[in-house]
Amino acid sequence: MKNELVYQQIEKQGLAKPDIEVPHPITYSQDLEDRMIGAFFSARFRQLFQKDLTYCDIGSNHPIATNNTYYFYKLGAHGVLVEPNPVFADMTQQTRPKDTLVRAAISPSVKPGETQIMQLTVPEHNELASLNAEFVGEWYRRFKRQEGVVDQARQIDVDTLNINDLLQDNVDLEKPCILDIDVEGIDYELFQSLNTAVMSNIQVIIIELSAFIHGGKAFEEKVFTEFYARGYTLYAKTRINHIFVKSATLVQVD
Repeated sequence: MKNELVYQQIEKQGLAKPDIEVPHPITYSQDLEDRMIGAFFSARFRQLFQKDLTYCDIGSNHPIATNNTYYFYKLGAHGVLVEPNPVFADMTQQTRPKDTLVRAAISPSVKPGETQIMQLTVPEHNELASLNAEFVGEWYRRFKRQEGVVDQARQIDVDTLNINDLLQDNVDLEKPCILDIDVEGIDYELFQSLNTAVMSNIQVIIIELSAFIHGGKAFEEKVFTEFYARGYTLYAKTRINHIFVKSATLVQVD
């Protein structure tokens, strides 16, 4: 498929068309995150086939739209999708049958070996469902100028798991893994609760930090310091997400 925007500009400027066709990049993420991650694997793991990758998408949301792992699914990779909202979980089961669907939420307050029932706040926009009702209310106040959204939202009881149990029980940690954390408001706390044993082959962590809740620039710097201490370096930052990669992969010389 041609990149029509490029060809429109060429025609507008009265230029000759290129001899080699300019393709349109395929992306399903909000801000090309899937292509950025794909570029990282292509550059650092040249012999790796897409089917040899895996992923764990915590808060996978819509199975296609603004999804950071569907691109890899289409290329032949399979992984684990964690989604407590029945609206999206049902879509996921239908659309991505080769992935493992876990109908649950993940919380840093759940201890290893335990399962808790927690309340998921589901507002008008299903994409913003969260265990953190404060996050939902703050998002609507800031971006929609709406008050009382949490009071009007649905409250759903959901099974809630520990992140380390999730990874150990469901993810093939022998494969290079992409960990996507997007749980609306408690993303950083989930990262903090990861133990070293499950992180050994997680090559990429993409995380929505929700810095507007946590304190902006100072919070971001704190996060960078902790990621670096645990062996990860910032690879890219988009309007929505931060992408971290194993620091060792950035200093290796082929």
